[in-house]
Amino acid sequence: MEEKERYRNLPEVEKDAIAQRLSQSQYLNLTSDWAFKHLFYNHKDLLVLLLNDILDETITNVEFRESELTKVFENDKTVVFDLWCRTSDGRELIVEMQKTYRKDQRDRLFYYGASLIRNLLKSGGKTYHVNPVKIICIMNYEEPHTTVPDGKIIFQYRTTEVETGELYGNQMSIYFFELPRVMRLTKNFESPVAGWCGIFRNITNFVTLRNGDYGHFQRVVEAMTIRSLSEQEIKEYFSDMMTLEDMEPYIEGGHELGYRKGLAEGLEKGEKEKVAFIKGLHKAGVSAEVIASAAGQSIEYIQKILEVSE
Repeated sequence: MEEKERYRNLPEVEKDAIAQRLSQSQYLNLTSDWAFKHLFYNHKDLLVLLLNDILDETITNVEFRESELTKVFENDKTVVFDLWCRTSDGRELIVEMQKTYRKDQRDRLFYYGASLIRNLLKSGGKTYHVNPVKIICIMNYEEPHTTVPDGKIIFQYRTTEVETGELYGNQMSIYFFELPRVMRLTKNFESPVAGWCGIFRNITNFVTLRNGDYGHFQRVVEAMTIRSLSEQEIKEYFSDMMTLEDMEPYIEGGHELGYRKGLAEGLEKGEKEKVAFIKGLHKAGVSAEVIASAAGQSIEYIQKILEVSE
């Protein structure tokens, strides 16, 4: 909601430029709430891949759970997870995508974990057996830390004894996967963790650097292409990032920009794609100044393309 409000308050030229960049992209922006849930709920194998790479474990399967917890008391704070799943050996995993910094983020994640533990315990039982709960928070920012060893990219928190470091138990663990930190400390996406970071931060750049050799991430790249979405899914995706009313002209214009099914592959590559994009915006009545901003080109370049096409 904050992102949408910020978008509405931008000058019209900036709004147009942002919308054009979104509508011409070939791939989903995985930091958006809709794209994040769409990818992993519809491709469970890719969620398993992500979890194994971040946690450095061997999870073979997960079962999705309801994302909203049942309240114990009427005045309890509502808890809605981005993703909640259970492994075949009984571990509970919460996966959150946090796009911007929240001052209360640590309290929020702790509350999520504690609420889940409380909900999992059966009333009337004689024992307090707690299945391990792990909260994985993927952050599109760097969380403040008091101490950061050189090269550290994933932070894991558990309850320990202050002096000896003795682990209290594995009841709850919280993981921070900070995308900018990974980008800063790794090169060319050489590890699975760095590869995921590249996909979340800028999949177009990731695809370009891999030059068709996606290896470990082949299925991820295929599942993230916008042209694989239905018309309704495209509208849901764009409207998640800004109002559908604002994006509607660009969704419709996208038919001419190359991300829909059935268009020639040549329109998706290089200079031909750029020219088609420019012509499509011009035909829709967008000014040369806005087209230049959206395409990252000079106004002179845009005008030359338009003169040739007339």
